[in-house]
Amino acid sequence: MKKIALIATLLLTLGVLSGCKTKPQPEDAVVAPEATVTENESATAEGEITDGDVREEKVVPEKTETQTKEEVPAKEEKPAVKAEVKTEVKVETKTETPKAQIKTFNMVAKNFTFAPSTITVNEGDTVRINLSSTEGTHGLVIPDFGVNKVVSQGAPVVLEFVASKKGTFGFRCSVMCGEGHGDMKGTLIVQ
Repeated sequence: MKKIALIATLLLTLGVLSGCKTKPQPEDAVVAPEATVTENESATAEGEITDGDVREEKVVPEKTETQTKEEVPAKEEKPAVKAEVKTEVKVETKTETPKAQIKTFNMVAKNFTFAPSTITVNEGDTVRINLSSTEGTHGLVIPDFGVNKVVSQGAPVVLEFVASKKGTFGFRCSVMCGEGHGDMKGTLIVQ
C-alpha cells in the first residue's frame, strides 16, 4: 500500500505542477502585451520588475476566420482601363432616280420663236423633238448635246439625243431668218 500511496502522491504532485503551465488559448483570443526585461533590469522571485527601463512588446493577434471584411484591410485596387471605341457608320440612301424614258416634244418654229421655248427632262432620258416650221426655214442647235437640224415649212424633221448631263442648256435658231433671228432662243433643263 505504501507503493500505491507513493504513486498517488507523485501523480498528484505532477498534476499540480502541470497545472502551473500556461493553458493554450483559443485562436480568436486577444493576447495581452507581455513585458520583457532588458539587461539593465532585474526581477525578483515574485516576478516584479525593478530598476531600469521597461519595454513593452505588443503581440499582434493573427487574423482569424471570424473577422469580418471591414476588419481586413482592403487590397489596393487598380483603376479599370476604359477603351474608347469610335464607330463611324455611313448610311447611303439611294434616291430613286426615275428610269430613263423617251420624252417626246412637238416643237413649232416660226419667225423668231420656238413653241415651247422651254423643255424639261431627266438626266438619262432620250429626248425626241418633232420639229416643224410654220414660216420659212429655221434651224435648231443645242451645242452641249451635238444637235443641229434644219427644218423647212411643210417638211417636219425628228431629232433625237440623250440628255446625258444635268444642267440648264440653251438652244437657238441656226439659220439666219431675218431681223429677229437673235431673239429666237429656248432653254433645255435636264434634272
